[in-house]
Amino acid sequence: MTKNETGRNRLEEALSIDSFEEAVSFLLETPKFTSKHDIKETASFLDTLGNPDRRFKIIHVAGTNGKGSVCMMMSDILRAHGFSVGLFTSPHLVDMRERIRMDDDLITAEDFLASFKNVTKAIKKRGDDYFPTFFEYLFFMAMVYYREKAPDYVILETGLGGRLDATNSVSDKLLSVITRIGLDHTEYLGDTIEKIASEKAGIIKPGIPVVYDAFVPGAAQVIKDTARKSGSECIGVSPDLISEERKLHKNIAFSLKTRYYDDVCLELGQAAHYQIENASVAVFASEYILGEKTFDPAKTKEALKSFFWPGRMQEIAPGVIIDGAHNTDGIRAFLESAGADGHDGKRHLIFSAVSDKDYTGMLDMIADSGLFEKVTVTGIKSSRGMSPEELLGGVKSGKDAHFVISDKDAYDTLSEERAGRAEDGIIYVAGSLYLVGEIMEKLKNDQL
Repeated sequence: MTKNETGRNRLEEALSIDSFEEAVSFLLETPKFTSKHDIKETASFLDTLGNPDRRFKIIHVAGTNGKGSVCMMMSDILRAHGFSVGLFTSPHLVDMRERIRMDDDLITAEDFLASFKNVTKAIKKRGDDYFPTFFEYLFFMAMVYYREKAPDYVILETGLGGRLDATNSVSDKLLSVITRIGLDHTEYLGDTIEKIASEKAGIIKPGIPVVYDAFVPGAAQVIKDTARKSGSECIGVSPDLISEERKLHKNIAFSLKTRYYDDVCLELGQAAHYQIENASVAVFASEYILGEKTFDPAKTKEALKSFFWPGRMQEIAPGVIIDGAHNTDGIRAFLESAGADGHDGKRHLIFSAVSDKDYTGMLDMIADSGLFEKVTVTGIKSSRGMSPEELLGGVKSGKDAHFVISDKDAYDTLSEERAGRAEDGIIYVAGSLYLVGEIMEKLKNDQL
């Protein structure tokens, strides 16, 4: 019996679900009894749902790092111009509803359950062995939810890749957006920047324009070549368009040369240096969507000034900053921001990672940075997590002088580190979104 046949056998269980909590539990179990489908099968199920995707102006976003931030920034900018926006992102940190947003609000528990029921009824209607994966289920739920809400725009973030991603099954797009490309998920997407860029560039459709991050030359060339073959307008956002970067307390200011304006002065509400790159991509994409007559630099500036994306260089308590960096490119960006924090005292880092990431590469980069007096390595509760001993096992000889092992969970490790921290010290947390999520979940009820 195939996984999807097993999923079909659990259909009656899905049909009997009558609460938000039950729906969440069922979805979390789906990886055990479902397998990924190809794009044609996903598109076929959209047809079963009545093709809700054809009712939206879709902005499709792929990339290795920065996807979620760029999606949220575009949403903020478009809403500042008076438009309603549906936003589908992944992963979530604490609440599964984080993945499906309407304007500034998470989908309600009631609407989440209703969308789950609508998708489940459509599975029964098909009468075959088709059963969605966890990500596909949520994507379909978002589509039927947005059909009811009828936003002006829907922003879709891909999951793992691009070309074969479930979100790439939509029939039409207004714009494709590709954020920074780095080495991640190499076992699925390829072991070079160019191979990964090719997979991500698979969201480019004939005649549909693409705005892309041009900071990585090898990736930029692949995207340009793909766009040319597709007859798609290609708009690159390169480093030479950004100037006058400066730190303003906990914010960052910079100037951006856009398509319509020589210089737009912008300020970001989060002090993560890498967000300048993401914001530049978001501005170019929004400017294209809105057009010269509608795009307003003042509204855009106001939107970015109040921008907030949880788990990205977020100060969750005085002197405690969490960041979702979870691959080598993300760690590069994190270290760049930490090194520019203007702090004269000591820095500590709490680190963990999952088994399918280049954790040895990340730890080597952290050691080479020389930024941290101590790096505490801890475990996480995810089934993909690793013990601190396993994580440190691959660190190159001579680079482990500042690494220590914690036998406590992530939150207790952070609490202990904070209790022993000198007043002038900063504690950073990075290495895994699961690590960040665990700490944020505990923070809902506890206080550091």
